[in-house]
Amino acid sequence: MVLMALLSGCNAGLAPGHESLCPTCVPQSGGETSDFGGGSVCELKEAMPDDRELRSELEKTLAAYARPFERALRWRAAEDTSAPIMAEDTTLRGKIEFDGGVYLADDTVECGDLVQVRCRLELETADGSMQATSKGWLTLRRSDAASNIAATSDLSTVHGNLDLRVDSSKPHVGRLSTGIAADADGVSGNVTIEVSYFADRASAEAYARGEQVASTSELRVIGEF
Repeated sequence: MVLMALLSGCNAGLAPGHESLCPTCVPQSGGETSDFGGGSVCELKEAMPDDRELRSELEKTLAAYARPFERALRWRAAEDTSAPIMAEDTTLRGKIEFDGGVYLADDTVECGDLVQVRCRLELETADGSMQATSKGWLTLRRSDAASNIAATSDLSTVHGNLDLRVDSSKPHVGRLSTGIAADADGVSGNVTIEVSYFADRASAEAYARGEQVASTSELRVIGEF
C-alpha cells in the first residue's frame, strides 16, 4: 500500500559535519526535541484512519512532503531582537521522513478535524552554515486539506559554522525550529534559531528541563526558504 510505504521512513541520518553550532548552550533534556502532538492540548490516539477519502488525502499530503528538496535560503535577524549576524545567502537541502505514527483527535468538536503524523527532518546548507536533524509533526486539517510541518532541535545538537556571536558569558539555552508548507511548486518555510539568556546557570538548566523560567534577553535569527 502506498500510504504504508510513505509512512515507513528510514534512519539513514546526516553524515557527520561541522562542530556544534552552539557548544556553550545548556543541553535540553532529550537532546533532539519535539512537542507531542505539535504542542496540542488535545488528547490524540494512534490509529490509521478508516475513512477511505481521508486516507487518500493523507497519502497525497505525505507524498507532497516526501521528496528531497533544495531551496535558496536567506538569513536575517528577527525584527524584535538585535542579532549581529553576517551570513551570505546559501542553498538549503532537506529531507522529510515519516515514522509510521498517525494520530487522530478523540474529540473533533473540541480539538478540530486534525490528523497528525510523526516525522523526522534533515536539513543542511551548501555552505556548511547549518546541519540539523529535528523531530516533529505533520498536521493535516481534514476540512480544507491544509497542512504544515513543525519540527524542533536542541541547538546544542545542531552543527555548522554560522557565526551567531553568542554571548558565552551568560548562561543560555538554544533551539532551532522549522516550519514547512507544501504547494504545487514544492515546499517553502523558515528555520528560526533562538538563544535565550538567563540570570544564572541554575535558571538555564531549569529551562532546559522544560520548567517555566523567564529569560533576561534573547538572540533570534531567521532563515527563509
